[in-house]
Amino acid sequence: MKHAPSLVMLSLAEPCDCISKAFRSVSSCFSRLQTLSLRIGLGQRSIMLPESPQLSSLKKISLAIHMGQNSKILMDLTSFIERSPFLHRLELRLKWSGLFRYCTSSVQKIKKCPHPCLKVVKISGFIGSRMDTMFAMYLIENSLVLEKLIFDLQKTYDFLSRKQYLSRKTIKKKIEATRKHALQIGKQLPPGAELIVI
Repeated sequence: MKHAPSLVMLSLAEPCDCISKAFRSVSSCFSRLQTLSLRIGLGQRSIMLPESPQLSSLKKISLAIHMGQNSKILMDLTSFIERSPFLHRLELRLKWSGLFRYCTSSVQKIKKCPHPCLKVVKISGFIGSRMDTMFAMYLIENSLVLEKLIFDLQKTYDFLSRKQYLSRKTIKKKIEATRKHALQIGKQLPPGAELIVI
């Protein structure tokens, strides 16, 4: 990174535990980053983030995560978001390896931490599991100026459609149940914030 002293946009895509090593290799430029994009593979159950100063210039984070049943990645990433006090937009794209609506093994209490500048949150691939529900609620409860929460269920439909053992009728019911769950979460939004379910 010594050859990129003015780096403001960074994209990392690594399988398994390589993402943690990639973090450490670029930690010297964290304070200058304005946009960060991460794609994390299925083999990664958790992330060991390097010690670093706050990401004081970061405005946008885009995360694409392949979620497994025991994945703790969403919980680990909250500490990364906490280091981004001027974050304006968070985009989360979830790809699930199975249906874990009632999974509890990797769920833990997330500590509160205010996000004073986060205005837009978009979650694609939301299935209403305890993991993604708790993460969504964490963002709602801690984003002080949240203006828009977007649930994009197209990725959810794509995921369910690949399950050959699910009939079209069952897929439709699951999508509708997920939509209703997203609407229930939306009731927790602060006054003036907009909920969009597409």
